[in-house]
Amino acid sequence: MTIYPENRIRGIMRTSGRQIILFLGASLLTINALAQPTETLYLGNTIHSGYMDDASYGPYNIGFNFTFYGNTYTQFFVNTNGQVLFGDGSTVSDEMSIPDTTAPNNFIAALWDDLIISSSGKLLYATVGAAPNRKLIIQGTNMGFYPTPIFMGTFMVILYETSNKIQIQYRIIIDATSERAHGVSAAIGIENADGTSGVQYAYHNSTAISTGKAISFSPIGPTYAMNTDAIYDGVLLTTNLTLPEPGIPQLLSPPQDAVIGSSYTFSWSESGNSANYTLLISNWSDIGGAASYDAGTNLSYTVSGLMLDTTYYWGVFASNATGTTWCEIKRFTTSSAPPLAAVPQTVWVEQFQDKTIQLSYTGGDASTKTARITSLPSQGQLYQYNAGTRGALISSVPATVTDANRNVIYLANGTSGNGVVSFSYLMHDNTGDSPAAAVTVNVSPPGIPVLLYVARGTGIEMQFDKPMANPSGRQSQFTATVNGSIVSVTSLALKEGDPYTILATLAVPLTGSETVTIAYTAGDITSAVGGWLLSFSPQTVTLLSQTITFNELAPKPLGDPPFALTATASSGLQLTYSSSNLAVATISGSTVTMLAVGTTDITARQAGN
Repeated sequence: MTIYPENRIRGIMRTSGRQIILFLGASLLTINALAQPTETLYLGNTIHSGYMDDASYGPYNIGFNFTFYGNTYTQFFVNTNGQVLFGDGSTVSDEMSIPDTTAPNNFIAALWDDLIISSSGKLLYATVGAAPNRKLIIQGTNMGFYPTPIFMGTFMVILYETSNKIQIQYRIIIDATSERAHGVSAAIGIENADGTSGVQYAYHNSTAISTGKAISFSPIGPTYAMNTDAIYDGVLLTTNLTLPEPGIPQLLSPPQDAVIGSSYTFSWSESGNSANYTLLISNWSDIGGAASYDAGTNLSYTVSGLMLDTTYYWGVFASNATGTTWCEIKRFTTSSAPPLAAVPQTVWVEQFQDKTIQLSYTGGDASTKTARITSLPSQGQLYQYNAGTRGALISSVPATVTDANRNVIYLANGTSGNGVVSFSYLMHDNTGDSPAAAVTVNVSPPGIPVLLYVARGTGIEMQFDKPMANPSGRQSQFTATVNGSIVSVTSLALKEGDPYTILATLAVPLTGSETVTIAYTAGDITSAVGGWLLSFSPQTVTLLSQTITFNELAPKPLGDPPFALTATASSGLQLTYSSSNLAVATISGSTVTMLAVGTTDITARQAGN
């Protein structure tokens, strides 16, 4: 929902047999962050929530057969010290180099150190997708160190069915200047059942990991091939799909190691689902003893009275009723005459998509700031920004950025990979030109759609985690059975108003009492952005399809009184609603209260029974 001084709102439905979701605008299940890949949210199972030290949990079901060093497992263990284990758990917090025959063995070490789950942290897991391409996600959220520093961050271990690939990835490392947070006292890698073989990525390496880092291990004979520059898998677990934990606030200004004056307006990006932002400024990198400023739902806060010639650290934590999300802490110093500087940054974008990038600065005088492109990307295309769309192509340098807010648009129509693209720019004011700064672009492949649910009416409905391209004419790639006999799929279509769901019409309509399965053999079914759907084995169709009816909403100018949402489910079951941007609109029950001009995703769900 976008709220303008005079706004118009249009409802878009997304439905499934188990979970019916209505979207106004983009999917609630997709988070876009400035310096991280797009993430798809899944509901996680809670292993533990709240503070815990030196604890082991399990066994938990993997959800498929997983082969690790020649042995097949169906269950796993996990502990608070950054390990996933097979066969048995462990609470050993003293890391060892890999391999080592001393117990524990038979593990994946995402960050084996003396970690804790913080008071706002969680251990979660979920198996998502359809056979034979499911994956198990194990996630440590808001992890810290014992006894210090308080903050480590969030990491994941992902196990992939069939390929038996393992991926370790780090969603965020909080303390950008802490050697411990980057691996100086940790072991990272995998080890077999008796400790005689293993693959070590890092041991006591102070620069081993960083935000967005991904490392994969693929079986090759009796050992594993390690990719230390793997593509980050954009998945994230939450405990509440109706109101997920806030996204990560991206600190915009001042950037890392900036020089600013004694008074400064700190700014950060909207994180999604946040009810409140807290700005923290400290003389310590772990934000110990920080001065705390309640910014409410604002995305900036002006602080005066900073001591000159002093080093500070700052961060913004986002919170809502479900939980708190930390950010990556940045460092700055103060000066009576801060120099003009362009801000280097790293951004993520999916292949073939546009990315709006704001070019930022610190310091300088009070005159108008102008951004100038000084080098072009080696692939893809860079455009001027024109009211949210591509303007003129920037084909030569130097080129002055025409947007008053210094935005440009990058089109990722080249290859994918980490750091495959960069370009540079400088800032100009009456003090002159700043040194050039680089914008690094990580391009991820188009999102591979994951089958979430199958449901039945007179035909079969398949819901995915991403909007799908038109599947018309590709029905031969699906195989349906009814009571054990193959029945032809006569046509495919996207469900009306719901690009996440494909409808399969059968030669013989279903009546409700049959045993039904649906399978897919990889062909050319894709997501809307081009990610290829992987094969899935026969899925038993047990859920009943239902539909949400959500009539188009009348225009609502900001300042109007709260209004009621009146969606209904064909099942007659009660709906729940949520708003992704609580600074723009809040929802109580089914009543929307508009707070500010902006954009929010309003979601209606029916969880089924």
